[in-house]
Parts: sequence; structure tokens; C-alpha cells
Amino acid sequence: RRQRQMCIRDSLCRGVGPFYASQILKYRIKIGGYYKKEQLLEVWKMKTETYEQLISQLIIDSENIRKIALNTVSFDNLYAHPYLSYAQANSIVKMRLQQGGFASIEDILSSKLIDRGTYERMLPYLSLN
Repeated sequence: RRQRQMCIRDSLCRGVGPFYASQILKYRIKIGGYYKKEQLLEVWKMKTETYEQLISQLIIDSENIRKIALNTVSFDNLYAHPYLSYAQANSIVKMRLQQGGFASIEDILSSKLIDRGTYERMLPYLSLN
């Protein structure tokens, strides 16, 4: 674990300079952690060639994902996640207020603004409390 963290932090991975290392770390913080390697393609200015060099060198630790508690999260914190639009975050918060909370994470699919793709993409980051 320490080796792969150092790989990015210290630019020790083959094909990763300080620019990419910085962008990978910034995006990891912004999304709350990586749960699959393909998310590296979402990093600003990530080139396919760089991604291809990286994937064999990294192990994604999906157990350290920062969870968003749907029943307590503020609109601002929810909207800060790059996978949600303003309207989607607003819809989730309004639904929670109207229903008195969510009984299951899947309840957010009741919103017309949350499609199955968005739900699946967000699911690893979501918890009820």
C-alpha cells in the first residue's frame, strides 16, 4: 500500500511526472477516492498513453472511499462531488427533506434527475448515515 501511494506522491511510477501525480491526487481528493482504475481517465489532461502506463502499476483500494451520508449531507457538500450536477444534488436534498430521510440508497432513483448511470457511478460513495 505504501509503495503505490509513494508511486503517485513522489512520481516514482513509470510515465508519471509531477504534473500527473498532482492531478491524480487532486482528483482523488475531489471525488473521495478511486474505486476503479478507469476513473484515472477522468483526471484533467490524462492521456490514454499515460493511463495505459499507469494501470499495471497501481492497485485501487476501494475500501478507503470517502462516503457521503445521504441522510445528513448538506447541499453544498453533495454538489461538490463532480459526478452530480446542481440540479441533481438539489433534487436529492429536497427529496430527503420531503420524505424525512432515505430508507435505502436506491431511493434516490425516485428523482427524475438521477438516472441509472449516475446512480451506479455514485453508489460506491454513498451511505445512508
